[in-house]
Amino acid sequence: MLQLHTGDRLGPWVVQHVLVFGDPTLVAAHHIDDPESEATLEIREDKGLARTHQNRRVTALQSFDHHSIPRLIEHGAEDDRLYVAMRPFSGDSLSDRMVAGGFEWQEACTWMYRVAQALHHMHDVGWVHRDVNPQGIYVGAEDHAWLLGMASALRLEEVANSKIPGGNVSYLAPEVLGTADYDPKRADIYSFGCVAYELLRGEPAFPAAAWAEHADRERMMLDWKTRAAALDPGPAHPIWLRSLVRKCSHPEAEHRLPDMESAVNWLEGSLGSWQIAESAPSATPGLMPRRNLAPLTVQPTQFDPALFAEAVAAHARELQEPDDRSDVFFAVATAAGMAAGLAASVLTILAIELALLA
Repeated sequence: MLQLHTGDRLGPWVVQHVLVFGDPTLVAAHHIDDPESEATLEIREDKGLARTHQNRRVTALQSFDHHSIPRLIEHGAEDDRLYVAMRPFSGDSLSDRMVAGGFEWQEACTWMYRVAQALHHMHDVGWVHRDVNPQGIYVGAEDHAWLLGMASALRLEEVANSKIPGGNVSYLAPEVLGTADYDPKRADIYSFGCVAYELLRGEPAFPAAAWAEHADRERMMLDWKTRAAALDPGPAHPIWLRSLVRKCSHPEAEHRLPDMESAVNWLEGSLGSWQIAESAPSATPGLMPRRNLAPLTVQPTQFDPALFAEAVAAHARELQEPDDRSDVFFAVATAAGMAAGLAASVLTILAIELALLA
C-alpha cells in the first residue's frame, strides 16, 4: 500500500491529508505555488498496466462536464507513483460505506439517482463506463456522489474493436462475458442494476469471491448470471423501486430499460417519495397556535406525473414477456398512490388550519 504523509510532494502538489487509503489512495492537496488552492489527487503505484489505465482515465475525464464526475486539473508521475489531480471532492467509496450493511432505501435512491445522472451524461456525450461498481463510486456530505473508475471507459465507436477488458466480473452484464457483439449502453445499465441491488440489500448479487481460485471464473459467472432471474431487492422496498432494479438487471439485454435516461426519469418521477421520506422529522411536532403568523401555504410535492408517465411509457415499450406487464401495473399504481398521498396531506393540513382558527 502507498505510504503518504502530510507535506509529501507529487509533481506540483503538496499532500495536506489522506482522504481514503487503498487502491487508489485519495488525498487532499494544494498547489505548491498557491497554499490556498485545493485539489483531490487519485494516486496509484506505477506498475504493470498502470500507465495505460492512467491514460484511459485522463482521456475519459477530459470529455465530461457533470457535477457527479470530478473535473480533471492535470496528471503526472512522481517516482513510483502516478497521480490524477481533480477538482476537490471528499467522501468514502460505496464499498467502504456498505461494510456495515445496506442503506435505507431512501438514501440508496439518492446515490442511485446521482450515478444514473452521471452515466446518462457519459452516454449522451458518446462514452460508456464498462466498470460500474461500488469501489468506483464515492459519496460524501449533502447528498454528493462522484463516479470514478474510468480505466475501462471507451468511446462508443471504440467498443467493437477494443481489446481493453471490462471491469469487475461481479457487475459485468452476461453478454459482455459471453459475446463480442453487444450494446455497451445496456451493459452499463445492467451494472447499474447490480449496484442498486447491492445498495438496497447490503451484499453483492454475484460475489466473484465464490470462485476466486477458479481459472474459468468468467465462464462460471456467465453461467450463473444467464440462469439467474432479474434481481429483486425484496418486499421491504417499494414496488416501483423493485421494478426499476428488475428492469435494469434482466439477464437478457433486450428486456432491460432502453437507456439511462429512462432510469433517471424513473427516479425523478418518484422523487417526492424518497426525498420527502428522507427529510421527514423523526417525531410529529405538537400543534402550535398560529397567531400573528403568515397564513399557512401548501407547498407542491416534488412528484412529477409527467416524468413518471414518461418512465412508465418507456418501460412499457420494452416489455416483451407477459409476466413483465405486472411491472407496468405496479408503476402506475405507485403513481396513483403518490397522488392520493398528496391529496391526503393537503386535507390534513387544511383540517389543522380550520381547527386552529376555530
